[in-house]
Amino acid sequence: PSRASRCTTQHVRLPKWDFVFQSSRVSVIVSEYESFSRAPASTIGISGGLIFALSSTVEHCTIGIDNVELHADNYGSCFVYADSQSSLLGVNLSVSDSLINGSQSRLIYFSAISLQTVSILIKNVTCNTQLPAVLMGALLPQTTAVTLSITHSWIAAAVAVALVYFDAASLALVINTSTLRIVGSSSVVAALYCSTVSLTNSNIRVDAVRMISDALATKQMVFLTSFFLTNTTVAITITSLDGLCGIVGILNSAVDQSSTIRVQVKESMTVDPNAYRIYCGHR
Repeated sequence: PSRASRCTTQHVRLPKWDFVFQSSRVSVIVSEYESFSRAPASTIGISGGLIFALSSTVEHCTIGIDNVELHADNYGSCFVYADSQSSLLGVNLSVSDSLINGSQSRLIYFSAISLQTVSILIKNVTCNTQLPAVLMGALLPQTTAVTLSITHSWIAAAVAVALVYFDAASLALVINTSTLRIVGSSSVVAALYCSTVSLTNSNIRVDAVRMISDALATKQMVFLTSFFLTNTTVAITITSLDGLCGIVGILNSAVDQSSTIRVQVKESMTVDPNAYRIYCGHR
């Protein structure tokens, strides 16, 4: 369609995708929408959700998700999913006042795609999953001018935000006034996890965030490995930390003279005495 689409409250069964992009310009507004799924056993991979782009070019459009609930049980479900050489150009994506529940669910999943001038705003959202809630990985080299903002949200996940094999210029990542709860038995658990990431002219800000760890595998709430910065600022402010874990781990990484990493905690905050508060090292 050439104009915005709107859905009122509905009950549907997964696996299915409610909107599928195939190389087109389209604006979609999804509001007051509910999706329920009941699964007797876990499924592998993403099997359903709301917005889906596969081998597609999505450009100069707005995608709005407001007051939406996805209850997926053990199905792999996602608010927005894009992979297989898709391209997002000039896209404004917002998710607000919404909820997604399910052990295999995700808020955002982007893999092997190109992002150029893309804004992703997540506000007042609840997510409960055993997987990374926001995963952006193996992005194509031309990725630039990406904004990811998470505010006033509750995320319970193995990883709240994961950037993996991520090479970008002009990234702005903001997590503000939110609670990040780490759950699950995965070997990789953290509130913010960056692995094999190279950033230029970028800014990462984690501000006024409460962090909770229920996962025994958690070493540090923020874990950066093979993390390379050029003219980039990373600022982390944590208001409270609950769990047997440290604050920040940095491994096999390099920061140039034009970049900074700053960590600030509340004066009265306590950290488990058996955990590294800040760990830097090489393997």
